[in-house]
Amino acid sequence: MEDKLTEKVIGAAMAVHRELGPGFLESVYHNALAVEMGRNGIGFEREAELRVTYRGEMVGQFRADFIVEGAVVV
Repeated sequence: MEDKLTEKVIGAAMAVHRELGPGFLESVYHNALAVEMGRNGIGFEREAELRVTYRGEMVGQFRADFIVEGAVVV
């Protein structure tokens, strides 16, 4: 299941790259990827804060650009 989801996310990212090409700020690509994934029915959460644990102890936080359908971190 996650392999198919990963393929969808990569496909969306490639569509954005083909359409926009290089040279824009990262935020432009993030916004375009959100549009592309939304149009393809891919559920996601943006700027998600994740707790990082090591051996059962929290050691920090990580902000993921996207968490796709609760399974894939981008």
